[in-house]
Amino acid sequence: MEPTDEQIAKAVEKYRPPTTTEIKALLGRFFVGAIDDTIVSRLDQQLADVLADKHARVATSSAFEANGRHYFGQAWKELLSYHDNAPTPTELAIWLAVVTPGYPKPRPYCPEPIVGTWAQVAPTAATWQLRADGAMTTTAPSFEARTRWCLHRLNGETTDLAKGNLWFTSDSLVLPDTLSLREITPTTIRAVRNGLDGPIPYRLERQ
Repeated sequence: MEPTDEQIAKAVEKYRPPTTTEIKALLGRFFVGAIDDTIVSRLDQQLADVLADKHARVATSSAFEANGRHYFGQAWKELLSYHDNAPTPTELAIWLAVVTPGYPKPRPYCPEPIVGTWAQVAPTAATWQLRADGAMTTTAPSFEARTRWCLHRLNGETTDLAKGNLWFTSDSLVLPDTLSLREITPTTIRAVRNGLDGPIPYRLERQ
C-alpha cells in the first residue's frame, strides 16, 4: 500500500532538524537553568556539525541507542524519547546537550500530581515533601537519607502515572530505592516496596 500524503508529511517533519526557536523551547522544557542565545547557538551548531558528518552521526546515534536507558527518570527521556531506537534530529539535539559538558542539567521527571506534602499512614507514620525540582525530604526510615526523587514510567505508551516507579536517590546511592506505584489520586498515593519478607504496602495522603 502506498503511503498517503499525510504519512509522508509526518515522516518528513519527524526527521527535520529543529530550528533555533525549537531548540530554545526544548532546552527550556527539559533542562534546568537560564537558557540564553549563546547556549542555543552552541547546540544548534553542534547538532549541524554532527548531522553533516556521517561518521559522527552514526557514532552519536549508536551511543544514544546503547545508553538511553541510563537516562530514565529524566523528563526528556520519559516524555519525548522513551525508546532505544535511532534518534531523530530533535532527540539528537537533546542527547547532545545531555552528554556534553557545559549545558544546563537535565530536568528530572517530577509530575505535578505527585509534587507536594504527603503524610504516610502505612506501613508507619511519616511525612514526605516532594518538590517539583526533584528535591525531597522524608522522615520515613527506609528513605530518610534520600535527597532526590523522580518518576520512571514502566510503559512509554501510557500516560497513567500509576504505571511506574518512584525513584529515590542521593549522591552516595548507586542504584535508586524504589516504590512501585499502584494508584495515584488527588489525595492518595498507594505503592509497594519489595522487601526480603515480601511486598510492603505504602499509603500516602496529601496534606
